[in-house]
Amino acid sequence: MHIAYHVFGRGEMDVVFVWGIFSHVELLWEHEASAHYLRRLGSFARVIHFDKRGTGLSDRACPLPTLEDQMDDVWPSWTRSAPNGRP
Repeated sequence: MHIAYHVFGRGEMDVVFVWGIFSHVELLWEHEASAHYLRRLGSFARVIHFDKRGTGLSDRACPLPTLEDQMDDVWPSWTRSAPNGRP
């Protein structure tokens, strides 16, 4: 299962941002309000946001993932993006 994610920003703190029902890690930057919000978050933190299973650039999910499945996707996205083994 491929989970699309994007990491940006600077700061000592990590923020893992989980969007609502729909997301698209590339198209969100084209929506002015979303882009503004993301830039503000990135001004003080390293932000990891991702497309949940079945949305955006992530693989399609059949059957629909449970909440537990979706939360299991957060940890690998976070740890793969972590510099020097941090989170």
